[in-house]
Amino acid sequence: MDYVTRQFINLTKKFRKELRLYVSKLDRALDKQAPAIRENAKAENVNQPPTQQISATVNLPESIEIHHRADEAIQQGSYQNRTLLLSFVTFLALSIYAFIVWLQYREMINATGVAQRTIQESRWNRRQSEKALNATVQQFRLDQRAWLGIQDPRVVKFDRGNALVEFWVSNTGKTPGCEVRMDSSVRIDHRDPSNGPSEEWFTELKPKPTGTVPPQSRYTAKATDLPGQNHMRIFDDCFKRAELGGRTCATLYVIGKVEYKDIFSKNATHSTEFCLRMEHYPNLDLTYCDSHNGMN
Repeated sequence: MDYVTRQFINLTKKFRKELRLYVSKLDRALDKQAPAIRENAKAENVNQPPTQQISATVNLPESIEIHHRADEAIQQGSYQNRTLLLSFVTFLALSIYAFIVWLQYREMINATGVAQRTIQESRWNRRQSEKALNATVQQFRLDQRAWLGIQDPRVVKFDRGNALVEFWVSNTGKTPGCEVRMDSSVRIDHRDPSNGPSEEWFTELKPKPTGTVPPQSRYTAKATDLPGQNHMRIFDDCFKRAELGGRTCATLYVIGKVEYKDIFSKNATHSTEFCLRMEHYPNLDLTYCDSHNGMN
């Protein structure tokens, strides 16, 4: 039950209580008037001359009896007029009171509407404040959290036996990267470089624990051939062509994944995936692949 309904019920109870009070007063007034009329009639009967009492028993003339009845009718009419006047005054008072109650009720409805609109605006402002606060907290976390990526990849060794690539795993954030895990490898592919790296390579990555990386720091990581990968067989003919000034017929890929957590959400894991490639020999420059480079 809302506030308006409760106030209306209270006003109705009050109106009913005061109506009963006015009716009770009217009844008491009528009760007081009846004995007065009866006493007045008795007094007139007592004050009549003895000759009239004797003549009453001997059938006085009809004119005297008519006069007596006329006096009673006048008194009865006066009593009815006073009763009617009192009833009208009571009705008028109740009507005025009902009108005042109606005005108060209308003002209360208007005040309640204003209060409800104020409450709704307050709720809307609170929701907007909460959204702004959450956005500020989220922005603060993004600015302060750990961000791990790779820097300065370079080919350290590349011959017919194997390939070795080194790079930095750096934390450019402002807080430590916790529970860091990483895995990387060198893949050789003789397909057309436009095909890009194989999706299966990334599913085969199994990041292993490496520790914690403090903010604004880095450590050296290496990527080598996978065991059993016949690097020399694939590149043997390519080296011969390269020695004659031709283009290599295979692409070297460096792939990897870094997983870690930050200090704000230890239940969530962030990841950085990277892919580099080398297409020309003896030029050992590495370029980023068109896909599989991102972080969250």
